[in-house]
Amino acid sequence: MSNASHALIDPGQAFEESFHESRVLRLFSERLNQCQAPLVLDMGPTFGNNIHFFATKAKKLFICDMFVHLDEMSRSRLPAKKAFQYLVFPPGHFDGILLWNLIDYLDTGNASELVRLVYKITKPRGMVVLLAQDLHKPSGVPIAFSIRDECRLYPQPLSALDLPAKYRQTREILDIMNPFALVKSFICRNGVREYLFARP
Repeated sequence: MSNASHALIDPGQAFEESFHESRVLRLFSERLNQCQAPLVLDMGPTFGNNIHFFATKAKKLFICDMFVHLDEMSRSRLPAKKAFQYLVFPPGHFDGILLWNLIDYLDTGNASELVRLVYKITKPRGMVVLLAQDLHKPSGVPIAFSIRDECRLYPQPLSALDLPAKYRQTREILDIMNPFALVKSFICRNGVREYLFARP
């Protein structure tokens, strides 16, 4: 394409330079510190940095890499919602869930169904972190986020995964997350939108 804003980002220096200080992650961490023996679910992908970050903040960290499960469904030509079978947890189980930018890779119906499942397994007053990519600078490859230097997030390309992105306006995201209450939202300098939600 001739428009540079739609070019594929090279998974090298361009990503390294687009980190941002995550205010939502900082708020999430502060609220976890107020919980007694908090349980946290990370929906992936699995990064050692992220595991290390939450090892000191959660009594127990659960990991369910939904990015990989969705990719498996896509390659097997199975409905995306079949990946949700891996989210088998008791109702009201988690104090915090890292949804990351997962709904960027789901159509609206499946994204809404996922949020209903997340709502079910979140404790009352439990928190959910959600990120959304810049509408005006699509990367062309799936992106995840790695935590470094306390609350600094670095985008990581997932070029091996076959997950087309669905870029949404903020209003659409809030509609999908409707069961939850919005606590805080920020637009970061690199265009990433951050949201912290809580179950009422």
